[in-house]
Amino acid sequence: MGGMLPSVAMSAMQIASNASQARAAAKQADTQLSQENAQISQQADAQVRQAQQNQAIDQNDRSERLRRALATQTARFGAQGIDASSGSADAMLSGMQAENDRQNVEQQAVTSSKIANIESQADWQQRRNLLGAAKPSYGSAFSLMKLGLRSISLLGDQ
Repeated sequence: MGGMLPSVAMSAMQIASNASQARAAAKQADTQLSQENAQISQQADAQVRQAQQNQAIDQNDRSERLRRALATQTARFGAQGIDASSGSADAMLSGMQAENDRQNVEQQAVTSSKIANIESQADWQQRRNLLGAAKPSYGSAFSLMKLGLRSISLLGDQ
C-alpha cells in the first residue's frame, strides 16, 4: 500500500495540473469568443446604420423629386389658367403626394426587413460560435475524467 500512495499523489497532482490548464484554455476561449461576438455585433450595427442611411437618402431624394414635380405641375396649371387648389388639379397634386408617401412606407418596410435579417444573421453567428466553443469544453472535461480513471487503480493493484 505504501507504493500506491505516491502514485495516487502524482495522479492527483497531474489531474489538478490538467484541470488548471483546462480552465486557462477555457478562459482564453471565452475571451476569444467574446471578442468574436463583439466583432459580429459591430459589423451588424454598421450594416444596420448603412441600411438606415440608405433609406434616409432615398427618402430625401424622393421628397426632392416630389417637391420639383409639384412645383412643375403647379406652374403648368398656372400657365393653363387652372387654379392649382381647384378640384381636379388639387386631386392630381394630392395623388402625387400620396404616391410618394406610399413609396416611403414601402421603403421603410424593405429597410426593416433588411435590418431584421442582419440582426438574425448576427444572432445565428453568435449562437454558432457559442456552440462551437462549448464542444472543446466537454471534450476536456471527459479527458480529465479518463485520465483520472487511468491513473488511479480502482482495484487497489500496486
